[in-house]
Amino acid sequence: MNIIETALTSFEEYEAAEPKRAAEEYESSRDEFFRYARAEAKATLGPGAEQLDWKYTPADQLPESVEEATAQLAPGRSEYLRYRVDHGTDSSAFELVRPCDACGCTRIDAVDGYVALGRILAQDGARSS
Repeated sequence: MNIIETALTSFEEYEAAEPKRAAEEYESSRDEFFRYARAEAKATLGPGAEQLDWKYTPADQLPESVEEATAQLAPGRSEYLRYRVDHGTDSSAFELVRPCDACGCTRIDAVDGYVALGRILAQDGARSS
């Protein structure tokens, strides 16, 4: 093989492997973000929060430079916890998101512990749900 053939073959092999590399990189990045979300939940709410099942929000649903993971509080409930990082501003937030089907608005409140979470949920009569 001459240099041109070797270069073209190398490039074709690289291009063929790129989707797999991209998928592996995405999975690794997502898993790392889940570790941060779990750590934030544990630091904010304590060891019981480690049981939350986090879901990664696709990038095309978020502003540029923002990563987000969400975790339902309980099956069948509309409110959820959100861990959001804005890499552009080096800021993060741990919040309770409460969508309202009746009015279409979404309330978002910072959560800094179980007391704050309980206070927010009590506003909506969460125990009766």
